[in-house]
Amino acid sequence: MFTQVNYQDPTFFEEENTLMTHRREAEMSFDKIIFLVNINQSDSIVNNRQVDQLLNFKRQTFDKKVIQNELISYLSKVGAWSKTILDLIEKKQYELGLTDDSIFQLNQEKVRIYLNFIVESHHKIRELNEVYQSDLKFLMN
Repeated sequence: MFTQVNYQDPTFFEEENTLMTHRREAEMSFDKIIFLVNINQSDSIVNNRQVDQLLNFKRQTFDKKVIQNELISYLSKVGAWSKTILDLIEKKQYELGLTDDSIFQLNQEKVRIYLNFIVESHHKIRELNEVYQSDLKFLMN
């Protein structure tokens, strides 16, 4: 489904194409996860905040224009936040007893693959930045 992040290539054309190709399917899966979490939990301030956190993440993660126009800042911001959201989804899965729900698991796997790709791209940006910074320090000496 996804290509591996190419750490040798400093451009992000491949990553952008991959994200744009799979964005819609991952967004629909994320919507289904939010729906399943929402109908299976009780109303409380903590639960509502967690759903609000998922909705805010969704709004920023699947914005087509941001991916096309601001890819590097998008990957930096969303990549840093993705692991937290994946952990929250897994926590909700166990809290709500959705471990045997095949629909939840299928959608969770689609979202996990998409977000892991973003995390890997985020790591690529960090590595490129570290190389750039170390080369810059070398040139300054």
